[in-house]
Amino acid sequence: FICAIEMRNALTVTIQNCTLEKNRFGIRVTNGTITDLTITNCTIQDSWTDNLYAARGVNWTISGCSFLNPAKSGTSGDCIQIFAGANIDNVDIYNNTFSNPLTTDKQCIIIDQSTYTTSGLTIYSNDFYGPGYAGRASGGNGILLVVDAASIYDNLFYGCKNGIRASGGTITCNNNTILSCLYGLVSIDGASITTTGTIVRKCDINYYT
Repeated sequence: FICAIEMRNALTVTIQNCTLEKNRFGIRVTNGTITDLTITNCTIQDSWTDNLYAARGVNWTISGCSFLNPAKSGTSGDCIQIFAGANIDNVDIYNNTFSNPLTTDKQCIIIDQSTYTTSGLTIYSNDFYGPGYAGRASGGNGILLVVDAASIYDNLFYGCKNGIRASGGTITCNNNTILSCLYGLVSIDGASITTTGTIVRKCDINYYT
């Protein structure tokens, strides 16, 4: 299928206990407003492009899911991509597992809202796995953000090219564990990253700015 699940102009949607695999997109949120979206206890894997693609997000909860092996077409795709469609408000992503083993510049999570506002974005208690120590130099990123603000805490990153990379914005990163990545924390384009209690080990560069 092009999409296992496609949504537009919906007010309240709950997706739970589903396995979505080998589609072009696992879940795609396109035009219109989707508010009060809950995705729980799902496995979304082996998509040709993105496991979850959205152009906007308001009052979303994504928890207890596994996002595995996107971009099976070998071209482009991320575990979760929320990309420049409208403002983001109150999005919580927690207790999920992300695995992106591709040695290309693909992300476990990419949120790019450079032309819109972002508030209430929280990413916590997730596990992020890149291609591992041997392949990390070529790609497979943890989190890439182009947002106004975000709170990222209590996550594990292993074997990614970049653990957490922020382009602009104010990012709070507390109590994360970043292991065997090429770069631990990356701050570019004026991003302000503040961190307390984050452990960065066995990375080629712990902090890059």
